[in-house]
Amino acid sequence: MRAASASTDTDPSGRVTDRTQDKKDLSSGDLKFQFVELSDLKVRVYGNAAVATGLNTAKGTFKGQEINSSFRFTDTWVKRNGKWQAVASQGTKVQQ
Repeated sequence: MRAASASTDTDPSGRVTDRTQDKKDLSSGDLKFQFVELSDLKVRVYGNAAVATGLNTAKGTFKGQEINSSFRFTDTWVKRNGKWQAVASQGTKVQQ
């Protein structure tokens, strides 16, 4: 689970989606969140590129299966035409 809807998203299960699929999952009701908490956010800017890392703790359901976990994420951003756009995201489940 990422904070931003990236062009390419690899979730902790290894599922690769794009922005269109992420929006479909949310609008269809397949993905429902009770809460999402973001912590330990670090952003490093390299000219017109940036890398954000952090920890998401989420509770909800995806296609009826419970989500109640923490995920480390890495998001890659690119500045295009003066606007920051998320272009890739990867999440890894934190073992508890």
